[in-house]
Amino acid sequence: MNEKQMEIVEQYDVEVRSSFRSRGCLQLETDRGLLTIMPYNGSPLRLAFELELQKLLQAEGFHNLDIILANKEDGLISYDKYRTPFIMKHSFEGRECSLKDERDVERACRNLARLHKALRNLKDYRVEKRETPSIPDMLNGKKLELRRIRNYIKKSGRRTEFELTFTSCYASFYEEAEKAVSMFAKKEPGFFQQGYGICHGAYHQHNVLMLEEGEATLNLGQFHYNQQIMDLYNLMRKALEKNQFQCKIFQAAVKGYEEELKLEKEDYEMLKILFSFPEKFWKISNQYYNSKKCWMPPKNLEKLKKAISQNDLRRRFIERELP
Repeated sequence: MNEKQMEIVEQYDVEVRSSFRSRGCLQLETDRGLLTIMPYNGSPLRLAFELELQKLLQAEGFHNLDIILANKEDGLISYDKYRTPFIMKHSFEGRECSLKDERDVERACRNLARLHKALRNLKDYRVEKRETPSIPDMLNGKKLELRRIRNYIKKSGRRTEFELTFTSCYASFYEEAEKAVSMFAKKEPGFFQQGYGICHGAYHQHNVLMLEEGEATLNLGQFHYNQQIMDLYNLMRKALEKNQFQCKIFQAAVKGYEEELKLEKEDYEMLKILFSFPEKFWKISNQYYNSKKCWMPPKNLEKLKKAISQNDLRRRFIERELP
């Protein structure tokens, strides 16, 4: 442990026995168990809301959370001599969820359903300005952004391989985006309240740890209000993309989730619309649009080509599993 890290540790009432580096943080073996020190770039209020939600979930019986620790001054953020902010959290001896292992996907989705059940019990817990756009508004916004990106490329006259590849496939992906958005127009207003509540907001493989005694759920700081199916969709999409849209991955996810919470007909309808939207194509295009155009990382072009090559697999998956 270096001098800077010692300066932070000394602000907490813990006895450190050993330390080691981990992904972007420092892990500490202490008299209070395994702890983590990491840089923090958010607001103090957001951190306070995260801790409040963690405590409410614990009271509902949902444990294995990376609880935030207060320092000796009862503050949640500690600063080094350069005023760099750090936080300390409880940690766990486990490994990240592997999206290529269907058993891990099943466990992660079961854990997500347990989290959603606990969150649904917190009906009276409201945090202002944590609502996010409805799913139809979100997808429509992404569709319009795709058009802006296409118009930008046309006006710029740039002709790198990335831009040529984007232009060649834009029409078919945009048509899919339009179709997905239009599917919402046929739904009754109540459809968009199905499963509405608190979402984790960033439930992916890096925020789920596989433990011997269960699973740990990390980083609740991005929680917000929307339809909880978005959490499940985001994890499913990443897992399916990693596995060439193999149906067994989707089925493992559904099996795990439904062991705790039944998916209704409306949930499957929502999943169909979400998977019908070309999310990966939008995500790569968005990264391009918000980057410095003077140099594009080769990885971005690889991702774009992969999204194109997987598109037929995605369509077939929808036809088989979400007809």
